[in-house]
Amino acid sequence: MWLFDLKTRKGKKLALPDIQFANDVVLQGNALYVSDNRADRLCRIEPADFLNSKAEPKISVVVSGKGVNPNGIYPARDGSMLMVGFKAAEEARGIYSVNK
Repeated sequence: MWLFDLKTRKGKKLALPDIQFANDVVLQGNALYVSDNRADRLCRIEPADFLNSKAEPKISVVVSGKGVNPNGIYPARDGSMLMVGFKAAEEARGIYSVNK
């Protein structure tokens, strides 16, 4: 994961452990969410703005191994996270809601 400030042109790289195919990123509150459909997981990075932080941000797994294969994610108005699963054209997945 790379975080950039376009005004200052400063950037910072963050390694996401065990990520196989990070494909969607969403900001919700003070957290970044990253979907990984090949590893079947949704990760959270806190704080979202870790560019000037001296300490490494906290990386946690929100959903893993549920057969969702989260591909697209979207922050819902009620505070939940909507996930659209995708594994392959032959293996359809649905739309899921993740709550606290």
